[in-house]
Amino acid sequence: MSSTSLLLLIVAITSMASTASARSIINNTAKMLNGDDNEGGNQNLLVSMACNHTIYTQVCLSSLNSDPRTRSATDMQGIAEIALDLSIAYGVNAVASVHKMKSNYSSASNYVLGCLSDCLEEYYDAISNLNDSMEALKNKSYDTVNELVSGAMTDSDTCEDGFKEMADEGRRDDADQADDETTSPLTDTNQFFFQLCSNVLAITKVLV
Repeated sequence: MSSTSLLLLIVAITSMASTASARSIINNTAKMLNGDDNEGGNQNLLVSMACNHTIYTQVCLSSLNSDPRTRSATDMQGIAEIALDLSIAYGVNAVASVHKMKSNYSSASNYVLGCLSDCLEEYYDAISNLNDSMEALKNKSYDTVNELVSGAMTDSDTCEDGFKEMADEGRRDDADQADDETTSPLTDTNQFFFQLCSNVLAITKVLV
């Protein structure tokens, strides 16, 4: 997991937590990444059980164990809801990041600005899907959860693919400009969002 993605996740979680809780999240996450977290209380057994079913196990463990709500979760349903909530928060933070990038890239070519605008639309759609999936999850409509979360994952892929398509188009006109200006600045964000959502699907599958 890249440090950029982890930082974005911490910012997203912090926006939902109190100052004291946010400090705890950051400290615990740093311990886990450094391999210094050997305290049983921080390695929630329920979280470990849930993450064993995921492809991106380390992302699952670090994100869920950094959220204090998992310590009071009593079942896999609760863990799934927290995992989904973290995905929503990360998506919201991604939108804020894209808005900031658009300001920073205001003098860039239309390639970059066009891709960033498209990514905003994709993430708005992804967040909407995830919010709807939270209601479905609470209602135990797991097929609907799978459909909506899968759609959100497709949105992040579409965002990334947009830069590749723009680069291909740009190379036909100006290879140097295309290589310099259409490299996706959202690769880490898109990949991490995809991984968080993938983990939600894996955990939810246990509930079916």
